[in-house]
Amino acid sequence: MFAGLALGYFRRKSGHRKAQEDFPGLAKRLKLEYRAPRSRGEVGQLYGRTGGFQVFVDPDEQRKLIVRFNGAPNLDLRNYETLRRPSGTVPFVALDQSINSFLKTRYAEPKLAERLHDSDLAALLAPFRERYRRELKELNLTEHGVTCVLDFGYPRYLPAEAIEVLIPAMVALAKVIEPKPSE
Repeated sequence: MFAGLALGYFRRKSGHRKAQEDFPGLAKRLKLEYRAPRSRGEVGQLYGRTGGFQVFVDPDEQRKLIVRFNGAPNLDLRNYETLRRPSGTVPFVALDQSINSFLKTRYAEPKLAERLHDSDLAALLAPFRERYRRELKELNLTEHGVTCVLDFGYPRYLPAEAIEVLIPAMVALAKVIEPKPSE
């Protein structure tokens, strides 16, 4: 049992070190800016614009990936339940029951709900539902943007491979919600 705990600790520690090494190159590959960490135990941050949307990645403080909308679409889609329903929205019920079970909170303005029905939402959510389901703590699509919170353990980090998969997936979701983003 102790060996299993020790192995898990060293695996997370090596993942943290690898993330520290990979972040500057990841910023270049994603065409984002890299902000160096404030202390030795941190990874750093990524920020900039991609696909017409503002992007921010913070593995140190909140383990968040954020893609901000340019406007403020009226929707509330989350992988957990909330009691608040935004005014002017209708319940969104996907034809694919797996989407309904994944997104516990589903409200959108009527035209946006129609656009979501017309999109391949199952494919857009696949990286979150399948590949990173265990590490995914929150996935929110609200008037502010698409926010993804992940937990890869302590010390806190986000692997470059996960970011390379999830940022394009988040931008694709954002493009369904705001089809004509400003560059």
